[in-house]
Amino acid sequence: MITRSAPKQDGAVSEPTGASALAPRVRFFQRVLVWMRSSLVGLLATASDLGTLAILIHAFDLTEKAANLPSLVPGLVVQFLGNKYFAFDDRSKALVKQTSLFLLIEIVAFGLNALLFHLLVSLTPLHFILARLAGTNIVYLGFSLPMWSIFVFRLGAR
Repeated sequence: MITRSAPKQDGAVSEPTGASALAPRVRFFQRVLVWMRSSLVGLLATASDLGTLAILIHAFDLTEKAANLPSLVPGLVVQFLGNKYFAFDDRSKALVKQTSLFLLIEIVAFGLNALLFHLLVSLTPLHFILARLAGTNIVYLGFSLPMWSIFVFRLGAR
């Protein structure tokens, strides 16, 4: 729908009315919905990450630092698939391109997660579970989600 702005008596154009005036609100609520859905995906990814971390530490007797990197991999898979198909509802066929961009971003996030976890378990009295939760949440909100939104997924792409 195209809305036209009517000229005012002084020749200035009035603000748009109708659907175009709602567009910023709609985009805001779409972003909030993506954030909420992505957060749910993040919970599942975190559960797979923490489960793997706990298994590697308790069942395979790895140290927290040794179990750190391999335990991030299952969460990475859950994050990609869940964000593409659920959070962003992105059904585009650009799977190879998206996977490549996602992995590039996540290589950086992987390093940030590893560094934060190492610092938190080395420099604070936090239990490894709390250290993982704090570190991954900081990286997710401050780096991953913004990068995915800009470079990888398109909301509702078909």
